Amino acid sequence: MSPQPEFWNDPIYLKTAQYRTDENLAARQLLHQRFSVNPQNWMVWVFGMGRVEANHTLLDVGCGNGTLWEENFSVEHPAQLDVTLLDLSRGMVATAAETLANRVSSWRAIEGDVMALPLPENHFDRVFANHMLYHVPDPAKAVAELWRVLRPQGKLVAALNGTGHMRELWRLVGELLGVEPPKNSAAVFDPDTAASLFRVRFRRVTRHPFDDSLRVTDADLLWAYVLSTNALARTRTSSDRLNTIEQQFKDRVTQAIRTSGYFYIKKEVVAFVCQK
Repeated sequence: MSPQPEFWNDPIYLKTAQYRTDENLAARQLLHQRFSVNPQNWMVWVFGMGRVEANHTLLDVGCGNGTLWEENFSVEHPAQLDVTLLDLSRGMVATAAETLANRVSSWRAIEGDVMALPLPENHFDRVFANHMLYHVPDPAKAVAELWRVLRPQGKLVAALNGTGHMRELWRLVGELLGVEPPKNSAAVFDPDTAASLFRVRFRRVTRHPFDDSLRVTDADLLWAYVLSTNALARTRTSSDRLNTIEQQFKDRVTQAIRTSGYFYIKKEVVAFVCQK
């Protein structure tokens, strides 16, 4: 989830760098798990949007490291579901497969591109596309494919970030770098654009905001989040200068924690439920 638009939908960068393994994604997930204010677990909430029933056939596109399944199902009580995991990154597919194993009655994990799904039409009861459509070079083609593989009456649950997502963090980073604040994913595919695109294909589209923010009390973890993105990737800055920026960043965050009890970051996330 790079804040620089030119990296968001570059498949080579995504497969070979940002998501070659789940290390970067896990660093970001940890921050949200530790410091989110909303007591409702995001993965449980977004899965619940699908109203999944026993024996449903499900597709998780851009499955990442499989946290959606880890947060919703246990190996002690496997769910009666048929799940297909799909991701552009081979490393992510492998990690997600390990996560999902034994949590559902039937599953498979494949490497693939959402713009050309290697899957039959009218096959799935539910499709989940959790924070991934902004990584696609042609979202319209991806949405057409998601519609194609859904059964009649089936539902797509797609999550995206809004334009103000984590603005306070990127404002600070831009200030310390002396540049414009790095952009989030909405710079390439925002919820309003997505809503219009979904309505071209789906007969019913509903939008569900998830009210949340971060109250961060660990400057080191927040810096690790920054490093997990490419916000610093194209700054022509020496290692000494980057070390200075790191210290300045941590000093500013630590000062906010001392003054207010935490460093505040507003989240702006939304889930769409689209019925075929």
